[in-house]
This record gives sequence, C-alpha cells and structure tokens, in this order.
Amino acid sequence: MIGRATLDDIPEIAKIIVEFQAEKDTSQDPEAISLEADAQLRDCLEDSQKRSVFVARGANGEALGYLVVHWIPFPAVHGLEGYISDLIVGSQARGRGLGRALLQSAEEEARSRGAHRLMLNNRRSAESYARQFYAKNGFSERVGFSNFIKQL
Repeated sequence: MIGRATLDDIPEIAKIIVEFQAEKDTSQDPEAISLEADAQLRDCLEDSQKRSVFVARGANGEALGYLVVHWIPFPAVHGLEGYISDLIVGSQARGRGLGRALLQSAEEEARSRGAHRLMLNNRRSAESYARQFYAKNGFSERVGFSNFIKQL
C-alpha cells in the first residue's frame, strides 16, 4: 500500500535510510544518520507545496520503502519539474514491486500538479541501474547531458 508519509512515519523511514547507508559504508554512525534523516524528513513533510513524500507500507502498516520528490519551477521548459531525490526500498522488501508503485504515485502527483517531467539521478554502479529499473518504468537516460556537482 502506497500513501503519503506523515510525521509518524519518520522513525521507520529513518531505519530504512540507516540500513541503506550501512549497505554502502559500515563505518558511518547509525545514530548520526538517523538524526540527520529525521531532520531532513521533517523538513520535507512540513512543506508539501515544494516536496512530496510517499511511503510503501506492508500488511501490518510498517514502512517498507519511501520516495521523496521535490517540485521545482522550471521557467526554461515552461513548467514544473519533479526531482526524485530518494527512492529506497528496504532490503527485505525488494523485488515486490514497491519501487514501481512508489514511482507511479510520484507520476500521478506530477500529473496532478501539471509538471512537465520527472527527473532523477541513478549511479551507474547501482543494482537498479544494472537491472534497468528506471528504463523499465518509462524513464530514459539523457544523452548529451552531463551531471555536474560542486562539493561544498
């Protein structure tokens, strides 16, 4: 079941984030990750005009995965763009279609807001990239564009 996340979902979503970070780097402090996730999720949930947070729940109502989308005005393309910053499904719940369902919820929200497109980044080394998860869900890789970042 997919629904909008609430403040009550933050502790369970934070656990998913801690687990995800531990899969990548076990040297990080889980408590620090949880505290930072809590603060950022709270910020996302407090401004539903600029961000939407969806949660995938199991049969007992527990959070199994989540998605965060930021709504960005994009004057150059005459509309709104949804930037998906997070899509994480807990390791025990992967392969059940929850990621696809979360993406569909974001797409429905984007259409209802009149958004021009949804955008996200995916590491080429990620399992989801190797499985072509996003391509199978209608996303196409932008040819001719580079993703630049500047660490601050």
